Amino acid sequence: MGRERDRDERNAEVEENIELLERKSDILTNLLKEANAEFEQALEKVTISEANFRAIFEHAPEAIFIIELSSGRIVDFNPRTLDLLGYSANELLTMSFEDVLQLGPDGQGITIPGVVGQDSIKVQEKRLVKKNGTVVDAELTCTLAAYQGKECLIALVRDVTERRQIEELARYKELFESVTDPVFISDLRGRFLEVNDVACDRFGYPRSRLISMTIRDLARPGQLGVLSQMAQLLLSGKTVQFELETSAHCGEPALFEFHTRPITYRGEPAILSVARDLSIRKKLEHALIETARLTAVGEMAAGVAHNFNNLLQMVMGAADAALAKLDAGKIRECRDAIEGILQASQRGTEIVRRIKDFTHVRDDQLRTMESADIFDLAELAQESIEFTKGCCFPDSHPLKDRITFPRTTPTPSTWASTPPSEG
Repeated sequence: MGRERDRDERNAEVEENIELLERKSDILTNLLKEANAEFEQALEKVTISEANFRAIFEHAPEAIFIIELSSGRIVDFNPRTLDLLGYSANELLTMSFEDVLQLGPDGQGITIPGVVGQDSIKVQEKRLVKKNGTVVDAELTCTLAAYQGKECLIALVRDVTERRQIEELARYKELFESVTDPVFISDLRGRFLEVNDVACDRFGYPRSRLISMTIRDLARPGQLGVLSQMAQLLLSGKTVQFELETSAHCGEPALFEFHTRPITYRGEPAILSVARDLSIRKKLEHALIETARLTAVGEMAAGVAHNFNNLLQMVMGAADAALAKLDAGKIRECRDAIEGILQASQRGTEIVRRIKDFTHVRDDQLRTMESADIFDLAELAQESIEFTKGCCFPDSHPLKDRITFPRTTPTPSTWASTPPSEG
């Protein structure tokens, strides 16, 4: 009886253990099911997230590089990268990121640490080299991240070439408008493509009107030959400098000095011209010339006065000598004194001729002068002698009529070069 009771107790205990194990098995099964469901949900989320990341990566409008940090090798990239650089996928996978970076100013390559820096995210501008050698201005946004179990650099590359060009154009436009001289950009036929505000103000045309004009419209009559010669030089690629007479809208003439050279404007051959107004400079040059001329005239007048003073002294001395010899009755010796007066008159004639050469008086201009403007020093000497005879000899003196002064009357064309003839 005792044995049966022990067996029954053991059986009951075994049944209780089995029942407990079954309950634990059910609990464990439920936990595994819940864990599996959670894992499947997480996996699904990861798959969706990866798909989303891949979709974003593949369809991003900017180029994206994934670069192994230790070696600098490009391990992944999106299709936009291929479009940007022009390489094939197989070519890029065999290259490092340094291969597509332009060399630094010192000719050395740019290293990955120089791109990453010490910040977790760094934005900077670099220049990338395409497969065909073209350089692209790019803005790099770089950060570090784990990719396929490796520490990698993720670089978002934005092409800013167009933005840089716009910035440069804006800077050039500011310089273009800040120039104090008129500036023109024209096509090869001379039609204006662009002008600055100074050109509009100087020539008096609104921009819309000036843009529709050509350089020939600003040139004065008779200047087309100059423009034709300069056009031939410009078409041969030379830089030229020339002066051009122009007319403003109001008809005011002005002389400009043009500095002109061939350029490329909006992808087409064009001509850049900078015009400098020479009006003020020409006025200053004319004033300097007039000042120099007046100075020379003043110096010459002083010299002429000195020479004529000497001549008059000689004439007066010879006249005194002639009077003294006449008083002494030495008629033949009196002739020598009169010849001295004649020589002094000839020297005066030479001085007048030099004055004529200095002032550029031409014979045809002399023909138009009135007779009162033409004089002869020989005639003046004769008049002086006639006056001397009246003072020194009474009308009844026998020598008065014997003193004569033979001479020739010069014509207007030879008044300064023909000396009086000797009798």
